[in-house]
Amino acid sequence: PHGVAVTLLLTAGEMRGIAGVSAYFAVYAAAALVSKPTAGRLTDRWGMRRVAAPALAVELVGTVLLALMASLPAVLVAAACMGVGQASAYSAIQAEAVRGVPACELGRASNTFYIGTDVGMGFGPMALGVVLQLAGVTAMFLAGSVLVLLALGTLAAYHPSKPKG
Repeated sequence: PHGVAVTLLLTAGEMRGIAGVSAYFAVYAAAALVSKPTAGRLTDRWGMRRVAAPALAVELVGTVLLALMASLPAVLVAAACMGVGQASAYSAIQAEAVRGVPACELGRASNTFYIGTDVGMGFGPMALGVVLQLAGVTAMFLAGSVLVLLALGTLAAYHPSKPKG
């Protein structure tokens, strides 16, 4: 959903006749800037699941708000939700991706994590751009909501292996 918002939000705003949609990016950045370091500290204290699950739920609210956007205030609330949700979940999941990895493997673990985000940022806007053309703004952002729900389901099914020894 983040890649879709970054790539297609201005078009979606035009389609909905909402002026000033570009303010989304400033609100998103401010929310992410504040929440990402906080999420990192909370992940260290509470664990990845207890941070990532609520963060993804907040991101889900943001995607639904974008699907229903009818005014600039709605877009800005969605931006705050997306910034808090995406940045916090990203921080928690990234920490989990490298947790317990030997120092000599940190680069590989970190880059493996980044491959997933890069694929999503690349293919998400292409796929959901087709949805935008065929079914409109609401369908595009609701499809993004489904992706967040899939992430929540994956998180629920995730059971980290315990170190041997």
